[in-house]
Amino acid sequence: MGKICIRAIPKNFNNGWLLLPATNQDKRVLNMFSEENSGKYVTVTVNLQKGDKTYDQVKTVWALISILFEAQNNRQPQVFESEIMYNSLILEYAERITDPRHPEQSVPITLSQMSIEQAARFIQNVELEVIMSIDESHCEWDDKLKCDVNEIFTMFEDYKGGCKNDPTDYGPDGQLLSTAEWVKTHNVSMASGSRENLEIAHIVSKGTAPQYRDCCWNFLRLTHYEHIEIQHGKDGWTTLLKIYPWLRKRVRRARELAHQLDTLNLNDNEKKN
Repeated sequence: MGKICIRAIPKNFNNGWLLLPATNQDKRVLNMFSEENSGKYVTVTVNLQKGDKTYDQVKTVWALISILFEAQNNRQPQVFESEIMYNSLILEYAERITDPRHPEQSVPITLSQMSIEQAARFIQNVELEVIMSIDESHCEWDDKLKCDVNEIFTMFEDYKGGCKNDPTDYGPDGQLLSTAEWVKTHNVSMASGSRENLEIAHIVSKGTAPQYRDCCWNFLRLTHYEHIEIQHGKDGWTTLLKIYPWLRKRVRRARELAHQLDTLNLNDNEKKN
């Protein structure tokens, strides 16, 4: 383990500073790294978490392709190899339209032809394959790739949260996904990117607004620890959104939408009465 990425909180201690891991998962990664490199000099780079980069869907796709190739082949791809992998991913994950030459068949939509919504759903599928490949590989690039994909992951989640509607909450037909459909397409934690012990966490609670319990725009996909120990912990949402700030926009959007719908329902009832 030559390079790690963790979230930490600076704390003043005995006229100095400590960087404390933000979660148990971060602590485990730091412990593994420290045990492996005990007694050695290491370089520490610290960045403030903030969304100060411009999100670009096309650059994201090609960055994911490069990471995926490295994870599977233990080396960086040549240009023609990236193009071959792109074509393979398009065939597997891109939404399809009717083939004008053979109307009974369909052809995949290429990235240049995709709408913003179609590209977001395509990226989500590619991102999942990248995360799975890194989790299952043991190549020498592994630690660096995890850091690279973590940066892409957090930017993508922040981007989706800032959309008027998250494209990955909807299917190709524009309909809101059912709970089963949403779970099938959201196979990693929206907080950490982990694939283990996943649960649905409701933004507007089921007790407060049971009418929205099956609306996927009101869902977060979290690990059991993130859901129960953090979100339902003492400081709840405050702590969760401090550790994982890219979730703030999705949480805010869901709360605003619930308020708007409640207001509309209230006005409709007043008119009826």
